[in-house]
Amino acid sequence: MDELEALTLDRAKELAAEVLAEFGEDYQYPEDHRQFNAGVKMCVYVHDGKPSCLVGQILHRYGVSTTELALNEFRSAHNVTYDLVPGTSPEVLKFLEEIQGEQDEKKTWGEAVEHGLSKVG
Repeated sequence: MDELEALTLDRAKELAAEVLAEFGEDYQYPEDHRQFNAGVKMCVYVHDGKPSCLVGQILHRYGVSTTELALNEFRSAHNVTYDLVPGTSPEVLKFLEEIQGEQDEKKTWGEAVEHGLSKVG
């Protein structure tokens, strides 16, 4: 994989807005896409070869392949982004971690992004 430039907060926000425009603010991660990990049903970055969760959608639109995402299932958004998009700021890592957490709590994607934005400005 070619190394990607650091993801900026502005670009992460734009990509999140693109995902919301495609899926809708009220979209919730489908229960049947979740997979078991250590006895807990969790969201995944890739389902059926396509980007699946909110962070997976954002990172894939930024240029991370579904293959790379699939190799990182069940890792935090912070760690996956840190490893696959070197140099990304702590602010962006926090934004992605926050939206992942909200999605995992079965919030809508609109709520997840709003929460993430409230944590980073």
